[in-house]
Order: sequence, then C-alpha cells, then structure tokens
Amino acid sequence: MNTIKNIIKRIIAVLNIPARIPQFITKAKNIVLMMTNNPNFPTPFPSNTPTLATVSADILALETAESIALTKAKGAVEARDVKKSLVLKDLYAL
Repeated sequence: MNTIKNIIKRIIAVLNIPARIPQFITKAKNIVLMMTNNPNFPTPFPSNTPTLATVSADILALETAESIALTKAKGAVEARDVKKSLVLKDLYAL
C-alpha cells in the first residue's frame, strides 16, 4: 500500500477573460479583490509574480487608456491594447 508523504496544495484558476474591455476591467478588479487578504495566497508574493498593488495600478492605467480610446483619439486604441496586454500578463502571472 502506498502512502503519501507530502501533500502539495495547488490552486488552479481558470481565467475566463471577456473580450470587451469594460467587462475585462471588471473581471480583473474582481480577481484582485478576491486575492486581497486571502489566506490561500502567499504574502509576500514570490519574486517572479507581480504584487496586487502593481496589478491594481496596471488596471487603473487600462481604465484611463480605455476612457481615452472612447474619445477616438488617434493612437489611443493601440495604447489601450498595450495596457490590456500588460494586465492580461499580470493576471496570468498571478
């Protein structure tokens, strides 16, 4: 009979990322909210993971870029997409 000597606790999350930017921002904020002060996530974070404060700042930058993109200013959509990819990268890293 085999016995397990070490139990490894893993957290698996599935990011069901919405395509629309407003829903994406809401989802990202909810992920950060659910991870804040959650005992299942280590604090401090590992060095290769962005902090929740960094992710929150990136989400705020995305919100700002989205509001500028809604004005249809030249180059605003591309700038917003760069911010979105940064937030997405942060969420995957978390």
